[in-house]
Amino acid sequence: MHDLHNPGGSSRDFSTPAVRLVPERLAPTGLDLVAPLTLGAYQQAVSEPLRLSARDDRLALVVGNTRALWPLFLKAFQLQFDLQRAADPLDRYVEQALARALEGLPVLDVRFAHELPPRRVAIQRAADLAGMASLSPAHLSVHPIYGPWIALRALVVLDTPAPTRAPWPAAPCWEGCRRPCLEALQKALEVGWDPKKTWPAWVAIRDACPRGQRYRYSEEALRYHYARDRKALGLLSP
Repeated sequence: MHDLHNPGGSSRDFSTPAVRLVPERLAPTGLDLVAPLTLGAYQQAVSEPLRLSARDDRLALVVGNTRALWPLFLKAFQLQFDLQRAADPLDRYVEQALARALEGLPVLDVRFAHELPPRRVAIQRAADLAGMASLSPAHLSVHPIYGPWIALRALVVLDTPAPTRAPWPAAPCWEGCRRPCLEALQKALEVGWDPKKTWPAWVAIRDACPRGQRYRYSEEALRYHYARDRKALGLLSP
């Protein structure tokens, strides 16, 4: 539940019980980043195809994770046949974990970051509005503590009032930064995208960020995310 507090130390206003309950349920699954915002803030910031059908004053939660997710996902993968058979077992794991966490809550909508139009959601924009992570010049979402070593998974809308205080805005990640990510991005664009050959050049964009380097993903996690290498999942991977 790392995003329940400002890195500066001041607590947010979490008068809504769901804002406490959802992170508590998700933490054991590795989905350890949850930040609230008023749905209306998101609706006003995106174009019509990306908007959701709910009242502007409803509570929205941005759900993400740090590297804490990977070992818990691997453990579940080794034990669950349905995950082993899934086209994308990690996406399936996230869907299952979130469904369990939302049981008994007044859910209006859930949009996963991996969904395609017409259900696509502007997840990076939502994370920025919620104060979870700012958008870098290289188009990475950068958390104030974990840097670019996070993943944004879903936007949840609940039929309950949003917090009474607006979230703190995410500080621009480039303040006082030389922006080395831009040079790494240019190099990646030059070599192009080939998941079998050039994926390390795209990982280098994250590596270039000076923030959160101690929270870097494992090599296995990077191979799975970038190269789509199912061998990184272990011996039971089909």
